[in-house]
Amino acid sequence: MNRLAYIMQVVAVVALAVAWMAIGRGLFSESGVDPRFELEAGGRVEANFEVYWPFLLVISPLLLITGIFGLLPYRFAPGGTIVGAVIASLFAQRVGTKLYLSEYRPALAGRLDTSLGAACVALAAAFTAVLLHLYGNRANALS
Repeated sequence: MNRLAYIMQVVAVVALAVAWMAIGRGLFSESGVDPRFELEAGGRVEANFEVYWPFLLVISPLLLITGIFGLLPYRFAPGGTIVGAVIASLFAQRVGTKLYLSEYRPALAGRLDTSLGAACVALAAAFTAVLLHLYGNRANALS
């Protein structure tokens, strides 16, 4: 495997880890001091079902498996990182639409922006790894 392609693959996995940590830090950041934005019982149940449980039970294990798979030196490994970056960015956008959660946790919006940026970097690095791998194979085949 091309060394530069593998380096880009590792960069993509690191960026994906940063995106995941940014979402987690935003979701578990301190709540605001304004009592008007305190979640009532129904809001807490909704937040648990729509945001926290999917993050802990689905997104986190999926991104962990994707990250481990992305570090393997196989030619299809960046594909998993691409899927992970898309999932992280879609989940961050979905959490961003929950305005009651952004009001309850003021730091969440900034963390979600960081997560989207890191997911875009992961996506670009993974696509670069795929292209470098394909180009490296073609260059070796032509010579």
